[in-house]
Amino acid sequence: MKAIKRFFPAVLPLLLLLPAMTDQKDLTTEEQNWVAMLEEEKLARDVYEYFFDNWNRQIFSNIARSEAQHIEQVKGILETKGYALPTGDEAGKFAVAEFQTLYDELSSRGSKSLEAALNLGGWIEEKDIVDLQNMIADEVDAATKQVLESLLQASHNHLRAFDRQLGGEYSPQILSPDAFEAIINQAPAASMAAGGHGKGMMMGKGMGKGKCSGNCGGSCGSGGCKGGGCKSGSSH
Repeated sequence: MKAIKRFFPAVLPLLLLLPAMTDQKDLTTEEQNWVAMLEEEKLARDVYEYFFDNWNRQIFSNIARSEAQHIEQVKGILETKGYALPTGDEAGKFAVAEFQTLYDELSSRGSKSLEAALNLGGWIEEKDIVDLQNMIADEVDAATKQVLESLLQASHNHLRAFDRQLGGEYSPQILSPDAFEAIINQAPAASMAAGGHGKGMMMGKGMGKGKCSGNCGGSCGSGGCKGGGCKSGSSH
């Protein structure tokens, strides 16, 4: 098998410091965390849309649509908690300066090659996983925690999809090797949240009649594959 180059973004130290956001110091720590979570979901959506425009690889379009769902769901939590939402939803534009820097860096690096874009997609999902794990550990509300756990399982699905697109040669850049392997070896059904589909809160991969290779990054449920990269009759 052809060796896969590794792409360790220079922005990694910055991302690992988030959500210590320099322009959000007037917010409480919990508010900062939730604003960062919203901006992180938007970052994923906008970067994946940019990569799709550059490389026309369906996985980016499919996962970007899922991220758009997450944005609305996280917004709902902020509204329920009475927290102010960052203003604006223009693609590639962020209310928090650190995320603007990340978007500019990731989109630039991912435009160099499809391989780089896929590796960066995996990196984004790894960071989502770490941040969601931290949010789950700190959350006391059961309903909110359930939403976060569903988002976490969804990020597992996406990380596996990027790994498959790279021929199973993706190398973890944030997670420990053991944690990464546990996710990669997890059966899709184990990442499922009841009654949903795709990547999202309460929207794990369904166990219905739809079949999918999992490479599309789309959603497969009782109604069949909904992602544009899915092919009817393929199997997990």
